[in-house]
Formats: sequence, C-alpha cells, structure tokens
Amino acid sequence: MARLQFQLKVDGLEDESLVVRGFEGQESLSDSVWRSEPCYGFRYQVDLASALSNLTAEQFVDQTAHLTILRDGQVVQQINGIVRQFSKGDTGHRHTFYSLTLVPALERLSLRSNSRIFQQQSVPEIISILLQEMGIEDYAFALKRECAQREFCVQYRETDLQFLHRIAAEEGLVYSHLHEAQKHTLLFTDSSDSQPKLAKPVPYNALAGGEINLPYVVDLQFKTTAQVSHTELKDYSFKKPAYGFTQRTQGKDIAYQQPNYEHFDAPGRYKDDANGKAFSQIRLEYLRRDALLADAKSDEPLLLAGVRFDLQDHLDPAMNRDWLVVQANHQGTQPQALQEEGGSGATTYSNQLKLIPAHITWRARPCAKPQVDGPMIATVVGPQGEEIYCDNFGRVKVHFPWDRYSSSNEKSSCWVRVAQEWAGSQYGSMAIPRVGHEVIVSFLNGDPDQPIITGRTYHATNTAPYALPDHKTKTVLRTETHQGQGYNELSFEDQAGSEQILLHAQKDWDALIEHDHTEVIRHDQHLTVDNDRFTRIQRNQHLTVEGEVRSKIALDSSHEVGASLQHKVGQRIAVEAGKEISLKSGAKIVVEAGAELTLKAGGSFVKVDAGGVHLVGPAINLNAGGSAGSGSAYGGQLAAAPRMLAQAKPVAELVQPDIAASMQSGAARVIDVASLPTMIPSSANNTANDEPVAEEKTPERILKSDLLKPSDELEKLAKRQASAYRQGNHSDEVKLLQEALIKLGFDLGKAGADGDFGSKTKTAIEQFQKSYQPSHQTHPSYSIGAVDGIVGKGTLLALDEALMDGWVYLLITKDMLNVVCPNSGNNKELLDSLNKYCPMYEIDTPIRIAHFLSQIAHESGCFSSLTEGSNYSHMAAKLKFSKYRTYVDSLKSGSTNKFIREDNPARCKQPDLFNFVYSSSNGNGDEKSGDGYKYRGRGLIQITGKDKYSRFTSVHNSKNPDDTQNFVINPDLVSENLNYAVESACIYWRHWGALSKKFNANGDINILIDNAPNDVELISQAVNGGSYGHSNGLDDRIDKFNKIKNNLGL
Repeated sequence: MARLQFQLKVDGLEDESLVVRGFEGQESLSDSVWRSEPCYGFRYQVDLASALSNLTAEQFVDQTAHLTILRDGQVVQQINGIVRQFSKGDTGHRHTFYSLTLVPALERLSLRSNSRIFQQQSVPEIISILLQEMGIEDYAFALKRECAQREFCVQYRETDLQFLHRIAAEEGLVYSHLHEAQKHTLLFTDSSDSQPKLAKPVPYNALAGGEINLPYVVDLQFKTTAQVSHTELKDYSFKKPAYGFTQRTQGKDIAYQQPNYEHFDAPGRYKDDANGKAFSQIRLEYLRRDALLADAKSDEPLLLAGVRFDLQDHLDPAMNRDWLVVQANHQGTQPQALQEEGGSGATTYSNQLKLIPAHITWRARPCAKPQVDGPMIATVVGPQGEEIYCDNFGRVKVHFPWDRYSSSNEKSSCWVRVAQEWAGSQYGSMAIPRVGHEVIVSFLNGDPDQPIITGRTYHATNTAPYALPDHKTKTVLRTETHQGQGYNELSFEDQAGSEQILLHAQKDWDALIEHDHTEVIRHDQHLTVDNDRFTRIQRNQHLTVEGEVRSKIALDSSHEVGASLQHKVGQRIAVEAGKEISLKSGAKIVVEAGAELTLKAGGSFVKVDAGGVHLVGPAINLNAGGSAGSGSAYGGQLAAAPRMLAQAKPVAELVQPDIAASMQSGAARVIDVASLPTMIPSSANNTANDEPVAEEKTPERILKSDLLKPSDELEKLAKRQASAYRQGNHSDEVKLLQEALIKLGFDLGKAGADGDFGSKTKTAIEQFQKSYQPSHQTHPSYSIGAVDGIVGKGTLLALDEALMDGWVYLLITKDMLNVVCPNSGNNKELLDSLNKYCPMYEIDTPIRIAHFLSQIAHESGCFSSLTEGSNYSHMAAKLKFSKYRTYVDSLKSGSTNKFIREDNPARCKQPDLFNFVYSSSNGNGDEKSGDGYKYRGRGLIQITGKDKYSRFTSVHNSKNPDDTQNFVINPDLVSENLNYAVESACIYWRHWGALSKKFNANGDINILIDNAPNDVELISQAVNGGSYGHSNGLDDRIDKFNKIKNNLGL
C-alpha cells in the first residue's frame, strides 16, 4: 500500500518547525462557499503541531505557505497560497497545536474597496490592472472569445474582488489556480477546452472493498435535471432606436425535458448584436451549468477544480469520458505526526468531486450589479481652454466628485447624454451644459455604467443671473457668449405692478414668421434704433392713427410713389420750407380752392376769389419779356432693401444623421497568453461638429496636402464616406497617415511607416490630437474631436491642414529650455530626448511640463551633471547621508580614517563612501559587494540602488521593444546617453516620487500636480524629499518654475 505524507512550509520558518496533523479544503471554478466562508478558487484549513510554543501570528499571517502531498516520497500535489488566518491552540506534552487558513493571493482583493471609472478597456485589461495593483503578477488568460472594449465601466462602492467577479461573470470568464513549488498562477478561461488536462486517465474502482495501489474514482452518481431551455435578452440603444436588439439562444442536450422553459430578461446590458449574442449564450450556459452533473469520490490529489481528466474502467461505457472538475473537497489526516498520540492510524487522503461532462462550459454565478441609490452631482469638463465641449448627439463629459483618478478633463468620463425639456425629430429644445457647469446625473435602471444628465444646479460660484432672494419673482433664460463677453436673455418679471418680459440679444435678433404676426399693445410703444432701420412690405401697408402723428427727421426725407399719392386732410395743410418748395408735373397741375386762391411773392400777389382776379404789384407786365423761375429737380434717394433672413429648410429636406448599423472593430493589447481583439465604437472625431457633405456633380477634392490628397480612400473619409482608421488596421492609407505623422515630427520607432496601425501610431495620433490647434486656414470648419488615437474625419482634416501649414510637433521648445537655463535650448540632443520621452510618460500638459523642466534643471545643475557628486567633504556627506553621521562622529576621536583621502584629507575617498552609505539597501549587496558605488545616482533626477536600475530596465524595455537594454549590467548608460538620462527622470517622476499617500498619488508626481498645480513646495518635496517648504534649493526651483510658467502663459 502506498505511503502518504503531508508537509507544510511557510516563508521565513525552518522546514522542521511544523508538522501537519491534517487538513480540509475546497477548490472550485471561480468562487463558492465553504463552511459559510467564501472560497475564491481554493480554501484550506490546515491543522499543525510544533515543538515550538512561541510561534506568533506575525510569522504566519499574509505569508506565503506551501502544502505538499507526497506518495512514497514523491510529490504528487502541491498547494501554494497565502495565510489568511492563524490560530494558536493548546500545548500538549511535546507539541503546541496551531492551525491556519490557506487561500489564494486573489483573496487580497477582497480587502480593498473602491469607486472608479475604467474607459475604453476590455475586461481582461481591467482585471490585469486590479491584479497588478495588488502586486499579483502570476496570472494568465486563455480565451476563445474576443472581449469587447467597454466604453465606460464603473467600479462602484465594491471591493476589487467583487468587481472582478462581476465583470468576469458578465463576459463568461471563470478562474482556477495552477500550483507550482513557489507560486500559484491565476488562470482565466471562457471554455472548458482551455482547462488543463491530466496526462493519464483515472481508473474507476467499481469493486469496492478491494485494494488498489493507484488513485481511483468511486461512487460516481450522474444526475440529470430539467433546467431553462432557452434564453431571450433584449436591450436598447439610442443610436439605433428602432432596432429590437433581441437575442435568443436555444439550449442543447434537452431532449429529456420540455423545450418551452424560457428565461427572458431586459435590459440585457449590451449595445450591439455581437455582444448580445454572446451574453445570451453565457446566460443560458450559467442557467444550465448543473443540468448534467456528477458527484464522485476519489483519492487522486491531482483532481483539483478546473482540471479535466478521462475516466476509464467504468461498467457503464457512457461514463468513460472526458470530465471537468468544477468543485473538489479535500481531506487529509496524518495522526502519526504526534508522538503523544502513539502514532496510531495511517495517513489518509480523500476528496469529493462535482463533475460535468467536459464538452459543457461551466459559467460563474452572476453577481448583482451595484445600484446607484439616486442622482449624483457632477461637473461638466472638457479640453483645456474649451467652454463648450460636446459630440454630434449633444453629449458632454463629466467629472464626479468621488472620482480620484481622472484630471477633470475630456478623459474623465464617456460621452453622457443630456435630457432636454423637449426632444422630437429635429424639433424640441437644446441647451448644452458648458464646461464648469454643475449637473445632476441619474443612471438608467440604477446602472452606474449608464449615466444620463437630468438636471442642472447652481452653487456658490456658479450663481443665478440675478441676486436672490431680491429677484425671486423673475423667471430667466440667460445664455453666455461663447469665447467672448456678453449674453442673450429672455426673462419674465412677475412682481405685481412690475410685470415685464425682457428680451436681450447680444448681437442680432432674427425672427421668421411663416404667416401672420399680430401685436396688441394696450398702452405705449417705444422704439429706439441706434443705427439704421430698414422695412420692406411686399404688398400693402395700412396705418390707422386715432390721434396725432408727429415725425421729426433730422436730415432729408424721400418718398417715391409708383402710382398716385393721395392725401385727404379734414381741416388744413400747412407746409413750410426754409428755402424752396418745388412742384413739378409731367402733364398738369390743378390748384382749386372753394373760396380764395392766393399767390404771393416779393410784395406782389395774385388773388382769386368770388370778387374776381386781383393782381397787385409795383408793375404788371404782360408779354413784356423775361423768363420763368425754375425749381429744383427731384433728388430723393431710393430706399435700401432690408437684410433678408435665411430661409429655414423644411424638416423633410434636412439630412438625417448617419448612424452606423453596428460597432466598428478594432484591436486591443496582448495580455499574457492571448491576443484579444476588441469591439469599440466609432471615434467621436468621425462626426463631431461636421456638417453633412452634399453630393456634387463635379466634387472638388477636400484634402489639399501633396501627401494625402492623392488617396481616394482618405478622400472618402474626408467626405465621411468611409470608416475611421484605428489600432489593428493595416493598409496603404495607414502608411500614408504614418508618413504624415513622421513629417510632422512624431516618433514611430524603427518600424516607421509600415502600414500597421499599432500602439506607437495610436500614441502619436493621441499626441497630435492633444497638441494641434486648428488654424482653419485650409479647412474653415471642423473639429479634431476626442483624444482617442483614432483617425476620423476631424483628425484627418487636421493632419492635412497641419501639413499645409508646415506645422511641426514640439511639446517642449527651445525657448522653454532657454528660460530655465540660458543657452540650454541649443542642445538639440536634449530637446529631442525631452520631446520623445515626455509624451511617452504623459508629462504632456503645460503645468506638468513647467514643473518637470524646473525640477530637472535644478537637480542636474542646468543639465550639466548626470552623475552623483564624487567630491564630498566629510561634513557634506554627513548632511546628505544619515548612515554616514555615525562615522563622522567617530572620526572626531581619530578612531578611524576609513574614508580619508590621502591626497586631500578634507574630502571623502571614492568609491568607499558610496559602498558604505548605500550598502544593504535598495537591492544593493553589502559593503564589500561594490553595489553602492556601481548603482550610485545617475540621470537628470538621479536614480539610486540596484532595485531602481532593475525597474528602469523593465519599464524601458516594455516601452521601447526596439531598444532593449540592461541597466543593471550597464548602469553607466544612464549618465552617458542623454536619452536614458531623460527617460529615467520620467520614470522617477511617474513612479518614485515621495508623498505616496497624498492624493493617493502612489509615487506619481503627475497626480500631485493635477491636484495642486501651483504648489512648488509640494512637488519639490516629492522630488527631493525633506519636509514641506524645506527641500534643497527650494528658492531656485520656485524661480525656475515661475519663469517657465510665465513663458507658457499660465
């Protein structure tokens, strides 16, 4: 009979310290429950004994432990995990009893709770972030289905592990653990085919009672259960409102049951057919996961959860098949481990299994999605300098107060829909919330992934248009001029006796009335026009004045009547001219008076009345010569026509928005074992702020640059007749776009313009989208759109315009360097290095650049020193190195002269000083190893210690696969090559800053800047250490920062 033995090793303890009395445990595919405790893949309770009675929890809890099962001295199974719980029991004659709980490192995620937003990332990418944050590097993905990128995925008031379980179950992912001698690997799969399989079949022992020296399976019971026969899910997308989004999946292997057990659910939480079909399938597989289930017992320790194996020798041939273990409960006893118990009884091991046929896919239990209790307050955000930022659906970006990670810019959220007071088919109201506005955000079905703005609110700085409560009777609609001063307003005053409607137009007021316009004014009307007034009436004008008409005209008055001019006056007409009155008729003039007609001039007159015609004057001349006087000719001015209001197009003629029928396909990064292409929506810059392009009989080419203009496919995109270009595409057009980027000054690495839209091309596009400000010289009206690394119409037009303008990308300019350190801008190698690595490490906003340049300029003595000083005096070394202080104190007594230079006793000896002060820290060996001198400070912000050089190697090689280096072997590269000196400073900036807990920066100085943009003391403390406001060279750092800040206009 085989001899079994159990052993347990805990990191930091001697191997002989512990003996295993016994253990019990459970393993499961994904999570389960064991003894009312959660089991996250596995959970073991191990009972121990030790001759040592002084073992403490500090030696066990959170340490790595390793349970080994041996058969005849050979290792047959090993369980690696961490100790979650430790307990100490009684002390016997020779032993003290202990016990511990062994769990996977994954369980550590259950101890962290968070609320945060993930954008444009797939579930495997999000899971990788969660694991890496906890320091878990041993994980892998073996997936058959491509997980789509999620536009907006919120972890909301849940632990990291709850969040991981939820999103993994939604995508149909289950996990198990692969155990090795020193680690356990977390494996995520979405198909039974991807689970590991035992190399040899496991026999079935049908004849109980006999002895068999090989592990076997017994007591197999196969159960068949009626379950849901099919699923139907339904959802809705505002981009395709008329589409049903219904997905139905029919179960297999259901001949034994009724076929009409339907599971219907809505919303299905998907927005396209591909995801909907997958989610419907996943839901059905979960509901039917135990429809065909077997229970069995075994003494084979290799049968862990997630393992497939072939069963043989069963009397029923149908049972001799490929099985998948979905749960296993293990027991082991080792009574002979204790001398005081007399060594009675043999070591035993057994397990109880739950199995499914391996052709069936096991799905994890779905987790309830957290519900948002009610609306939230958020602030509308956008790119720096932009006042209104929206897409073609009127959606905006917002920042939530609880979001600790975003920088309150256009990357803070997905596009969020805005509820309007009225919304129909090209009619209704539209008021876009502006950057800085406070809004009320609700969530569809309480889903944190589906925000919608349902209201807006004032606060202490965004106050109402009129002071309250003084103007509480006013109802106001006031807008603000975009990128200027002024406002438009429609307001209503409802105070009794002061009722008023006020309309204020900052510039023009246009009105179009398709039919009649009727106004009734019960009292006075006052009209003041500060410039000209133009009126045109196509037909007739009727004017009735019940009282007087008074007109005052400062200059000329002209009247031109096309037919007759008729005036009828009830009493008299009085016309007075200061100089002349002229009447001229083409045919005749008739002047008729009922009683008297008088013509009077120069003392003479003609009077006609009932008594006759009276001519009176000094002389009366009849046919005596002379000539008639002449009057002025008509000199009136024609009326100018008024400006016409552009005729609005009828609704039927308006071009409807072009909404894609399905999501566009892209590509995601590689994570461990699988390449995961993803599904992502079309870029916002594909349509944002662009007018539809009308077809013309002879279309003019939109693109103008010599490089892009010849391409018919790019021309189609410029006319929005082709799809955007994104990561994963490969074509000649991508090659043209890459050539454009290179010409504009972007670095695409050694591959250059190869036609493959990879990560470097995506990064370059993002840098261009962030840095280029449209001149609108080549293309008058367009918007680049979101910073998403996708070339849509807006980005394409911007690239074309940048080429035409001769624009060149420089994040950091010569002038910036000259401001902080005169003449340093002439160092082209330094300028090129900064422009290469600062964008790579997202030191890419003006305020971040201002801090970075001022700090590295001070740290490196205006870029002149890239290696830690080697001429320390004893006092300077004492002040700098705390470890050196004890030595200097002993130096006074003359007891040692270890570091005194023979040629200059006032100075320290090199490299002895560094080997002493840096020994046995930061990964360095002891003083004799020489590591202290080898890994002394180098770079623009000096990195020190072997650990940092190793970390630099890892980060550099992952960012620069075409330039792999080993800085542990060649540390001098950091000071000899300016590229590496700059990059090491960037990595220091993003990972090794002090004040990790401040704003939860965790070493990232960018986060400190984003939260405290003008606090130079804080940033200096993060770079140089010391207490706040007392960093080395603080005055110089502040001076340099202010100079470059002024240069950038901040």
